[in-house]
Amino acid sequence: MEFSCPFGTAEKLLREKEYPSEPDKEIEVDGKVMVLSGLRVFLPEFSVTVHEGIFCDRVDGKLQPDYFVTAIVDRNTGTLLYDEECDFAECVFHWQEEKFTLALIEAQKCIVEGGKERYHSVFEGLKQTSDADYVLISCVQFFVAGILGTIVAFAVETPDLKSLCAAWAPVLYAGILSSGAGYTLQIVGQKNMNPVVASLLLSLESVFSLIAGWVLLGQRLSVKEQFGCLLVFCAIILAQIPAPKKKKCYCTWVGIF
Repeated sequence: MEFSCPFGTAEKLLREKEYPSEPDKEIEVDGKVMVLSGLRVFLPEFSVTVHEGIFCDRVDGKLQPDYFVTAIVDRNTGTLLYDEECDFAECVFHWQEEKFTLALIEAQKCIVEGGKERYHSVFEGLKQTSDADYVLISCVQFFVAGILGTIVAFAVETPDLKSLCAAWAPVLYAGILSSGAGYTLQIVGQKNMNPVVASLLLSLESVFSLIAGWVLLGQRLSVKEQFGCLLVFCAIILAQIPAPKKKKCYCTWVGIF
């Protein structure tokens, strides 16, 4: 099945297809195995196809997924031209060394190819393998933290059942809502986010807690605390500044496709 659409919407449409119409491709790159999905987008303007890919390590004869990339392949020769951990349009934008605007690249007409038959897809299998059970991870995290916390509490303190019963409301709130629900939803929300963006949001936890204390409890920030908030904010802004992109060109992988 093939159909035309603007390149800016091609990645979303491609991911709505569950099965590729052609087998996946495996190539060796810098000691790793790159698995390219049989689903692809053809860009006639540049005579290339754009694929989702997964870099894998081969362990005991089996592929273990490491990280996802977008790969650009020469349509005629099958040469792997460029790959990067970003979306389709941004990958082409960097591959072309920013000669064209991102809006112009997203407006390019392209052809989404694949999605007709049910092939056994190595790529889709690896993609599912990389999708962990985040709720289970959260439960294991709380269980381990609870056991370790209990050991430390009995080692350095003298727990009092009467005091614990008197503070039942704050304890339940911290355990169920603040920790249980809050951190579980955080893990679920982060699973499809860019790791850089997720780490930046997590670094704002202290800022959010200070703002909540000021709004809800009427607390006041000292000059030192205000300066600390400003430093955190500036660090987040600086981290958003993109680093210069280095073009990666692979000239030896000819005739693979």
